[in-house]
Amino acid sequence: ARLAKLIGVKRSLTEERLSELTEITMDEDVSKEILDASRSSMGTEISEYDMIHINSFASRVISLSLYRKQLHEYLLSKMAACAPNLSAVIGELVGARLISHAGSLTNLAKYPAS
Repeated sequence: ARLAKLIGVKRSLTEERLSELTEITMDEDVSKEILDASRSSMGTEISEYDMIHINSFASRVISLSLYRKQLHEYLLSKMAACAPNLSAVIGELVGARLISHAGSLTNLAKYPAS
C-alpha cells in the first residue's frame, strides 16, 4: 500500500525517487526492478478518478496496519502483566484467545488440563 501510494501514476516514477522506493522496500535491487518494470510496462494509464480511489484505499490500509501494530503492542503489555506464564508457554495471541474463550483467566484456570 505504501508503494502504491508512493508510485501513483507510473509516469511519475523516476530515478530521483529511487531512494524513497528503497526506503519502503528495504532493498535497492528490488527498487531498481520496480523502476525498470515501470518503464517497460505497456499497461494503460490510470485515470485521475481511479487514482483518487487507489490513494484513498492505500491510506486506509496503511492506517489499519498501524492500528493493528498498536493493538498487538497493547496485547503484549496486557498479557505480560496479566498472564506472564501463559504468555511464555503458548504465546500472547493464543493465550488471549484461550482467556477469551474461557470467559476469564479464573475460568481458564478451573479447566482440566487434559
